[in-house]
Amino acid sequence: MLAPASLRSPAAAGLTALFLGLGACAPAAEPQGARAACERTAFPDDPAISVAFTDRYNGRYWNNEEQVTVWREGQRLFIGAPPRERVQLQRSAAGGGEGNFRDGCGTTYQFILPPDGPGGYVVVTEPNGARSEWHRRV
Repeated sequence: MLAPASLRSPAAAGLTALFLGLGACAPAAEPQGARAACERTAFPDDPAISVAFTDRYNGRYWNNEEQVTVWREGQRLFIGAPPRERVQLQRSAAGGGEGNFRDGCGTTYQFILPPDGPGGYVVVTEPNGARSEWHRRV
């Protein structure tokens, strides 16, 4: 599985389309302009996105050889593949847990952490139902 469409370089996005036969994060019929607009969605500051709450999710996550990074800036949480684009995440009540987030395109991010320390992973579910798991390497 590959990174959400917004987190890949244009070349990688083209390869994904070849392998998966779809636009990854968005249905194939969605115009590219609409996809780019939702990727740039800026959510308001969220006081709950603080050191104590979100810094446990920060770090690098891998899916085979691809990687994404999760980090906090003030009261906002981001995921991306630096130095490329980044996508802001917003807390989500869907899924019933505190590690649930979504982006402006409807992709969901469920962070699963072990009870006893580092590790963990994030499950990324695209609006079209495609899922991928991204694991931290400790």
